[in-house]
Amino acid sequence: MNKQRIIKFLTPEQIELLLDGADDKRDDAVLQILVTTGLRVHELAGLPLAPFKGVPDASKTLELAIVGKGGRQRTVFFSPAVLGAVLAYLGTRKGEDPRLFPCTIRTIQNIVSRCGKNVGLDEAWPHLLRHSFASNLLRNGVSLNAVKEFLGHSNIGTTSIYLHTSNRELKDIHEKMFK
Repeated sequence: MNKQRIIKFLTPEQIELLLDGADDKRDDAVLQILVTTGLRVHELAGLPLAPFKGVPDASKTLELAIVGKGGRQRTVFFSPAVLGAVLAYLGTRKGEDPRLFPCTIRTIQNIVSRCGKNVGLDEAWPHLLRHSFASNLLRNGVSLNAVKEFLGHSNIGTTSIYLHTSNRELKDIHEKMFK
C-alpha cells in the first residue's frame, strides 16, 4: 500500500492571524522571517547578527547566503517589511551575542507555538511555517523548480511533496471547466 504523507500548512489568512499573535518585537521578527523565507528552525537560530546591523533602513530587500541542510548554500531574501520588523526588534535587543536571535531552537519552537495559541491556532510550529511558505508559493503559480531553490532542496522529488490540492481547489477547477 502506497501511503502518501499529508503535508499540513497554513492558509494566507491563518498566517496573518498568526502574525497578530506576536507578544513583542522579537516574536514578530521571528514569525515574519519564518513565514517569508522558508528557513528551517536551526537556520534561523544560527542567523548571524552582523548582516542585519549593517542595514541602514528597511527600504530594500536583503539577500543573505545561508548554509542549510547537507551543507548546501542558498540565497534567502528578506523583504523590506521583514527588515522593518528585524530593525524594530534590534532597537530592543540587548547583549553581545553574534546571532540575530540569541536563543535556542526550542525557544523559537515555543515562540511559534505560543503565538499560535494567542490567536486560537491549535497547531503552530516552525516547520509548519516552512510548509506554508512552499505551499503558498505553489498556489500562487511559482514553479516547482523555483520553490526547490527557495527551500534549498537538492532533489526536486523532495519539493514535490508540496504539490497537493484541496478538494475546494479541485471543485473550483471543475466548476470553471464544466459550467
